[in-house]
Amino acid sequence: MNKLLVACFCILLISACRAPDDEPVYRYKTKTYNTPYTFGKEDKQAAEKTAKKEIKIEMKSACRSFGTGWYLKEIKSEGALSCKETSEGHRCRFENVILECRQLDERF
Repeated sequence: MNKLLVACFCILLISACRAPDDEPVYRYKTKTYNTPYTFGKEDKQAAEKTAKKEIKIEMKSACRSFGTGWYLKEIKSEGALSCKETSEGHRCRFENVILECRQLDERF
């Protein structure tokens, strides 16, 4: 009986494991995101430059909002750069940025 139980356990264990050379399986989600406004800058060009630098950092963290293991695969569309002038100075952000996020699917 014990030998049969051990054999069944070994067969179950082997069938549950994937080969190390198998292609990974991913889940994908698309997200539309608006970056936060930059801090006030003296001129519009400086605010635009800062927004362009910060977009990649913001996009990486945007995919993490789906949960654990989600990360940015690619930016499908950078959207539109929107600037406004406030009492603190010029502030810019990107609106309607389309992201493709992915997560390794470990169910298989």
